[in-house]
Amino acid sequence: MQTWYIFSILAFVSWGLWAFLIKLVEKHFSVSNIFFWYGLFYFIFTFILSFLFLKNEINRNIFNIWIIFIVIAGLAASLANFFFYYALSKGNASVIVPLTALYPLVTIILSLVILKEKITFYQIIGIIFALIAGVLLSI
Repeated sequence: MQTWYIFSILAFVSWGLWAFLIKLVEKHFSVSNIFFWYGLFYFIFTFILSFLFLKNEINRNIFNIWIIFIVIAGLAASLANFFFYYALSKGNASVIVPLTALYPLVTIILSLVILKEKITFYQIIGIIFALIAGVLLSI
């Protein structure tokens, strides 16, 4: 089994656990409290993990044009988390989590249009099934 596949499965399981735990605590904390504490601990754990596992790979030269994209990505992730927490506080996790899990479709569209990536017929079928699944899970 290829390394990228193992890490993909680990990410999949971790994201599933993350969404469940956020829904579990949303009855006991406000959205702003969840957003604050999650952000704080996310920063701490990211910092620790980066230096434990990636210390030789960290590019310390942040003064280049590409840092702008990292900043925008961080902003987009923060907004997505805030919107996700707010949605969870108002609705059912069994509906919200699958619906928001369709976010890779945005990545696919941007990759096709901007990066000129190619996808196969079977990947197109998979995208269609993902859209159908999102709709069916949200009904």
